[in-house]
Amino acid sequence: MGKDTVFRKGFVVAMLLVLLGISVVPSSFGKIGFTFSRSDSSDIPPKMEWEALFSLHPFCKGTWVEQTADGGYIITGQTRNDALLLKTDMDGTVVWNNTYHVHEQCIGSCVQQTADGGYLIIGSTVEPHGSYNNSLLIKTDAVGVEQWSRLFGGAEMDRFFSGQQTNDSGFVLAGDSMSFGSVSDPEIWIVKTDGSGNEQWNKTYGNGSASSIQQTADNGYIIAGSVFPSATASDFFLLKTDFYGTVEWMKTFGGPNADYGYSVQQTSDLGFVLFGSSYQGEQPDVHSAAVLIRTDPQGNMVWNRTFVRGTSYDIHGYCVRQTNDHGFILTGTLASVSIPGWYNLWLLRTDSNGTTVWERIFDSGNMYGDFGNAVQQTADNGYIVVGNQGDEGYEAVWVLKIAAESPVKMTGILGKISDRTVYENYSVVHAYRMVCVQLFPLKIRLFHSGEELVISNMYRGFLSNTTIVGVFRAHI
Repeated sequence: MGKDTVFRKGFVVAMLLVLLGISVVPSSFGKIGFTFSRSDSSDIPPKMEWEALFSLHPFCKGTWVEQTADGGYIITGQTRNDALLLKTDMDGTVVWNNTYHVHEQCIGSCVQQTADGGYLIIGSTVEPHGSYNNSLLIKTDAVGVEQWSRLFGGAEMDRFFSGQQTNDSGFVLAGDSMSFGSVSDPEIWIVKTDGSGNEQWNKTYGNGSASSIQQTADNGYIIAGSVFPSATASDFFLLKTDFYGTVEWMKTFGGPNADYGYSVQQTSDLGFVLFGSSYQGEQPDVHSAAVLIRTDPQGNMVWNRTFVRGTSYDIHGYCVRQTNDHGFILTGTLASVSIPGWYNLWLLRTDSNGTTVWERIFDSGNMYGDFGNAVQQTADNGYIVVGNQGDEGYEAVWVLKIAAESPVKMTGILGKISDRTVYENYSVVHAYRMVCVQLFPLKIRLFHSGEELVISNMYRGFLSNTTIVGVFRAHI
């Protein structure tokens, strides 16, 4: 028998199977259709690979996370009285942990692995009654042993929230100060040090607070945070300086209410992305939304996106990172308006235009404190998220490892649905595989309502009378 004859017979058999599959679909399900994803990335949220809780004290918070050169993770935060540094392997198992107490209670706000394999902790000291005192820089070796620490500031309140090692092996640090400039309001404050933490210069830039700083491709710095034009309002700001802290330009964004900028990053096209929270609406119905702003290299707005969940929830956006496909990963907190103390960790992925690809909400079941504070894409194209999880009187560092999104391919399938499980904003359907070109999860529209289903975990088992058939765009 010739190859053409075999092919024609095979094609006829396949068509008969397709027609048979369509004919046995119950009328209650309507006509089967299929849809394409919203972007080249999967709009099915990736799974959580693992999560870990760390607590050295009933009060313990995680504020920042970075992947380290060995594939593990470094986390900073605080216990009741000390700055915390926690090193894990790639599976979230603790390798070592250290705490640091410099004169007073200490808070670790940001951490970075340095060129020598050690770590830099950026933070602040806090007086016993709770007010901030001095800004803090701690340098450790590769196993977290303190090599030196430096305090910065004056007689008033001074704080560091962000910093990094610079390409001259020194460090640049950002926060706010009431010791330099105005003593009635905090001022945007940047400090540059050498590799031993000795101050080279410090500058203030007017009323406001800097939450995030990054060295830019031209060796200058981009700083983001909030400025306070009046006693009742605040705006996002972006400040670009040269290597010596001289202002090149400054831009502000915002509405009539309070807007807070928390995170900035230079993007692959040398523009910038700014992320934070904006309070919208009129009193008393003012609700917080997360806001993502994209600018060109001169700080001019290209687009902005607002992420809301109606009037029942507030979203507070804390950290943004650009992903390898030029999209963005965001984290923060989803808070209930009607239930005091109800917070969930919020994670959202966008494409390069800021359009939502997927969203995940993580609820530990505790009432007081599921927060997402920092996120980073990992070497395997997944994500690492740090925050804190807690209940009244108890909080712990919460670390979540999220898997990579799956690539998108085309597949053909003919099978029977055996059961269905609702999961967050989509459903998982387990199907008996009769004909399948490739075996991996699929996302389709099946019902009249346009409900999206995910077909996964195909196995031989109990069969219902519902048959699915077609060619679908699928997610491995």
